[in-house]
Amino acid sequence: MKLNINKILCLIPALLIGLSGCNKEAELYSLPVPDDQMKVTPSVTDIVLERTNAANEAVTFTWGEATDRGKDTKIAYYFRLYQTVNKDNCSELVKVEGERKVTWTVRQLNDLLASWGLLPGDTYSVTAEVIAKVPVSYEYMKPELSFAEINVTTYNPANIMYIVMGEGEDQRTYQMTSTVADENVFTYQGNLPAGSFKFAYDAADAEAFYNGGNGVLSFGATGTLFENEVLTYNEIQINVAEKTVDLKSAAPYVYIFAVGSPTPALTIPLENFNYEWYYIEVDAGRAPQGAMIYASLSEDGSNAFVPGENDAIKYINDPATEGYVIGRNNQWSDRYAISIVLIDEYNKFIARDMKVHSNHMYPVGDTFPFVGDWNQGDSYNYFNNKGFFAQTDKMLRPEVFTLTVEFKNAGGEGFKILTQTSNWNDCYHPTDWQADPTKGWQGMRFQGDDWKWRPDSPGVWTIEMDCSKMRLRMVK
Repeated sequence: MKLNINKILCLIPALLIGLSGCNKEAELYSLPVPDDQMKVTPSVTDIVLERTNAANEAVTFTWGEATDRGKDTKIAYYFRLYQTVNKDNCSELVKVEGERKVTWTVRQLNDLLASWGLLPGDTYSVTAEVIAKVPVSYEYMKPELSFAEINVTTYNPANIMYIVMGEGEDQRTYQMTSTVADENVFTYQGNLPAGSFKFAYDAADAEAFYNGGNGVLSFGATGTLFENEVLTYNEIQINVAEKTVDLKSAAPYVYIFAVGSPTPALTIPLENFNYEWYYIEVDAGRAPQGAMIYASLSEDGSNAFVPGENDAIKYINDPATEGYVIGRNNQWSDRYAISIVLIDEYNKFIARDMKVHSNHMYPVGDTFPFVGDWNQGDSYNYFNNKGFFAQTDKMLRPEVFTLTVEFKNAGGEGFKILTQTSNWNDCYHPTDWQADPTKGWQGMRFQGDDWKWRPDSPGVWTIEMDCSKMRLRMVK
């Protein structure tokens, strides 16, 4: 019997249909999602954050108890904030113990949005999410979720405060310093010229801190300015959280004069560190050798004082003839250091000719264990990171530059002191061949014969360079 291929082919689709009708679709088990019983609620939905209230509460989120999950089950609550339009901008998910609420301060909320890279001054939608989980159970239970939205307007988080004097082209700003202990507290120490001033986070901002009277600050777009009638030295401290101001001022010694005749040839404003100590460095080229230096309250040179014996302050009537003479050692100097210390226990006027060729003085030699023998580049890079020679006592020893460094066992040539990165000529050398500075002060000269200091004892020593008397020693 012949098989009818066409008939068989026609039966195949029918068979497939019949077979398919025997297979049921897979049933997927779906865990129920609990209804939101918690109803997280913010204390406020529209929040304008202000720096002046940084420590205050911005918003508190509270919620009710989650759905009961049965006998012997416990529920753990977790909380987070995220940007509504971008969940990648999210706070840390924190577990909430005890009372079902979370509070954010103004600073915390502002810092969070700033960490997301959002621009200050704009308003953003933020979602609060509460997650209620059953951490331990015989079967997995989907967490219960609750959401609430708030709108937050941010401020610039940069913690900088300015004293702002004048307006427009005449405006001058003086940056204040925030304290480590309390970022709400800002201080300023230094001279302020005559004029009116206020305090502001940004000199361009319309809002600022004004004089509210009786040591109180007022914050707003307008207000009463603080007044500084004459040039004074000031110590100012403000607390933006408590809105208080503490201002102390004193008339400074306004000028140092370098003169060669009764008419000042050079007038140098003093750099004020506090009421009782003033310091300045003068480039040698700014005052001719033989000129006189004195300090005075006024440009006419009256009520002046100069260095006396052992640097004690000496009051004089005629500074043009009795002032301190620059270049008294008849040697060319690079700088003049002037320190006026009015503290009772010191009461000094220190003026020094100094030969300081650069601010990058550093030793080089084969007596150091941390660099190759006489490798100028390695030595410079090492001290560029560690620190170069520096003044450690500007008040009483401004002419002395120090550097603490380790020396290895005696041997080799020793060391000298360089002032440049690629010049072997501009160096400090001893005045005696292989002088040992561990034995006390040794003579020092700039340039000249290529001699070196050779310490005879290993260990950690402090090198002291006296750039006025041109000498060097090492002390433990």
